[in-house]
Amino acid sequence: MAQKIYTMAKLRAGIRKQGGINALHHAFATHALEAHTADLATVQHQLGHQHISTTMRYFHLSQERIRGTHSPLDLPKPPGVD
Repeated sequence: MAQKIYTMAKLRAGIRKQGGINALHHAFATHALEAHTADLATVQHQLGHQHISTTMRYFHLSQERIRGTHSPLDLPKPPGVD
């Protein structure tokens, strides 16, 4: 049932990219960790993982993706501003 709901939502949103519901889990977990909107324990609970080691896979992916990436809010300071 969840797969059918997911597929219909994808079609309604116009998303043509391949990927099943597991891709949604990966995207949710990675974006939550990258955006710092949830900590690892919260993501573990939300995804229903019994073991933190399962959730840690998402954390490692997140760290690899954000290494060397700067926030668009990290703008250089104008000259003369401390």
